[in-house]
Amino acid sequence: MGCIQSSSNPTTPSSSSGSTPSISKLTLTQDLNSYQEAIKSDPNLQSFDSNLQYRTSQAINSLALEVEVRSLSLNSLKEVTTSLLDMNQEVVNILIESKEDIWNNDELFVLVQDFFDLSLLTLDFCTSLQGCLKNARHSLSFINVAINHFDKDGGGDYLGTLDYLKRFEGCEGMFSEEFFDLFHAVYARQVKMLKKLQVQKEKVDKKMRNVETWRRLWSMGKWVNSLWKKYEMELKGQRELINAMSWGSFIVIKDLDNIKALVDKLGVEMEGLVRNAQFAINEEEQEAVGVAVDEMKTTVNDFAKTIDELSDYSDTCCRDVRNARSVIVRKITKYPSGSV
Repeated sequence: MGCIQSSSNPTTPSSSSGSTPSISKLTLTQDLNSYQEAIKSDPNLQSFDSNLQYRTSQAINSLALEVEVRSLSLNSLKEVTTSLLDMNQEVVNILIESKEDIWNNDELFVLVQDFFDLSLLTLDFCTSLQGCLKNARHSLSFINVAINHFDKDGGGDYLGTLDYLKRFEGCEGMFSEEFFDLFHAVYARQVKMLKKLQVQKEKVDKKMRNVETWRRLWSMGKWVNSLWKKYEMELKGQRELINAMSWGSFIVIKDLDNIKALVDKLGVEMEGLVRNAQFAINEEEQEAVGVAVDEMKTTVNDFAKTIDELSDYSDTCCRDVRNARSVIVRKITKYPSGSV
């Protein structure tokens, strides 16, 4: 693993019973293994490790040479001290670069922008849905009038009932092709957004694991350790933001699933009502009108209930979208200028 090595000396006396080493062998081994794994995937760590090996070798060689001649000069001590300070500076440089990487993260910035743009598109979809439901209620009004008219005179004026059924049949469709195109576009983008957020979260989690490894291996002084802690807190803030957006997208996707199921149900119910109306119109007989009206009575209440349920889900989706936007804004403004 570079300059950090472990060796065992069989002649070295074992620790006295009851004594506790400051760092257990198991913990150290785990930390070193984590460090080795991090090096493989992090160019910054690779560069740091190479520099660390070189400077440590210089310091050790200098000390070894002085020991051979039984003297330690001020120059050798200065060289060792300088090497240690340089190693600390390498840590600081990586921290500074990492900080810039966090708050100037183009991927996260684009994701936040896309999240807000998509939330507006989702609100547009909900507005479109409410417009469709308005058309559905308009169609429902003709059915209710037709049923009431037929019941009022016992079917005597069945031609008047047929007139209302014809008006119902002539109503434009509830859901246009543009509505379904908008739904599929919003749904696909929400799913894609959730996947992108999951990928970004994995990247942040990987950085978090690296930070934990570095803090265990390089806690060299309060100042450097405070930098590590600050970097870790900033990463946590970034992850918190990603989690909030992920949860918002997940909730909206569930809302859209429920809306689609109810839209399909409403479509089936509408088809049944239209078939009955067409049957009465085509037959143009009192008995046929009576049969159609009776059939409609069994489904018209379900039709009205589904309209109301869809309206409620549209309101719920709008509320969830706005809540998610508010949460993200609070997460962003929670951090000082220069943060996410």
